[in-house]
Amino acid sequence: MSLITVIFLAWVGYSLVRGYQKGLWLGLLDILAFLCAYVGSYIWGPMVNASLNWAGLTALGGYLLVYVLIYVCVGMIPKLFVGRVLQSLGRQAFAGAGLGLVTGVVSGLVGIWAYQFFSATASVSNTNTELTASTPDDAPAVLDTTLENTANKLMGEASRMGASLSGAGGLEAELAGKFAEQPAQMMTDLKALGDSAELQTFLTSPHIQQAMRSNNMDALIESPEFQALIRLPAFAEMRDLAESQAGENAGVNQDIGVRDADYFIATQISNIWRKTNNLRSDPEINRLMQDPQVRELLEKKDLAGLMSNSKARELLRRLMSQQEAGSAPINSSGATTQDRAQQIPETAESAPTAEPSQIYQWRDDQGVMRYSDQPPPEPHSNQEN
Repeated sequence: MSLITVIFLAWVGYSLVRGYQKGLWLGLLDILAFLCAYVGSYIWGPMVNASLNWAGLTALGGYLLVYVLIYVCVGMIPKLFVGRVLQSLGRQAFAGAGLGLVTGVVSGLVGIWAYQFFSATASVSNTNTELTASTPDDAPAVLDTTLENTANKLMGEASRMGASLSGAGGLEAELAGKFAEQPAQMMTDLKALGDSAELQTFLTSPHIQQAMRSNNMDALIESPEFQALIRLPAFAEMRDLAESQAGENAGVNQDIGVRDADYFIATQISNIWRKTNNLRSDPEINRLMQDPQVRELLEKKDLAGLMSNSKARELLRRLMSQQEAGSAPINSSGATTQDRAQQIPETAESAPTAEPSQIYQWRDDQGVMRYSDQPPPEPHSNQEN
C-alpha cells in the first residue's frame, strides 16, 4: 500500500468522524458551500487572473481566491447565524457521518489528482527525465491504480461540467475533460510536440505560413506538413473528438467528418499562429523574448519554470490578451448540418505582409464539404453566405 493511499484512507476516516460530529444539516451546508465555490471559481477565476495579471501556475491563485471567498460567504458566515437553528432540527449524526464519508472520498480523490498533475508537470520540466504513463507494474510505487483512475474520471467529469457552465462549446468542454482524465499523458504529449521535427518543419515552411496568413484552410489541410503534424500523439484526442462530432453531423459520410475535424484543428492552429505572429511588432514582447532567463527556459522547454517565472508569465498574459481580443474560434463541425454556403469571417488581424481574406464553406454536388478563399461555384452563388 502506497503512502498516498494511506493518507487518503486517513483523510476519509477523519471526514467520517467530522461528519458524525457536525450532523446532517451542517454537513449539507458545507456541501452547498463547496458546490457554489467550485462553480464560482470556474466562472470568476479567469476574471480575477486577468485583473491581477496572473498567468501560468500563479493563475491557480485566482481560482483558489474565488473558491475561498465563496466558501466563506456561503458556508462559514451563514453558519454563525443559522448554526443553532440547524442543530435544533436534530443532529442526525449517522446521516451526517455518511455525508462526511462521501465528502471525504470526493475531496481525497481531488487531492490525488492534484498530486498527479503537479508531479507530471515537474517531471516533464526535467529534460533528463522521460515521463511515461503509469502501468500496473509500476503504479503501486506511487499511487494505487484504482484510486488514480477513479480520481482522473472524477476530475474529467467535473472539468467538463465546469467548462460547460463557463460557456465553452461542446468540443472545448470535452477536451478539458480529456486533459483532466489523462494529465500525465497529456503533459508528455505536449512536451513531445514541442520537441518534434514535424512541428519545426510545419512552422518554418513558407507555403504553410502563407496559407495561415491568408486563412486558406484548403491549402493548409492538404499540405503534407499539416497531415504529418496532426498525426502526432498530442493531437490524437483533439482529432478523434473533432472527427467524432463532425461525423455525427455529417451522417454516414465519414469523409466529411474527417475533413471537418481537420478543418477545426487547422483553424485553431492558424488563429494562434497569426495572433502570435502579430505580437512580434510589440516592443515589449521583443524585450521579454530577449530576456536571458526567458530564453534559457524556452531553450530548455522548462514548462514549470516558464509558468513560475514572472517575465514568462507576462509574455503569456500578452499572448492570451491578444487571443481574447479576436473573435471566438470557428467550430465548423457545428455548421456542417447546413447544406449551404457559409462565409467565415477573419478571426484576427492578418500579418502586415498579407491582406486578410474570407473563407467560404459549402457542399458540392456529392455532399463533400469544400473550403476556399474564392466564392462558391455558380450553382451555389445564390445561397446564403
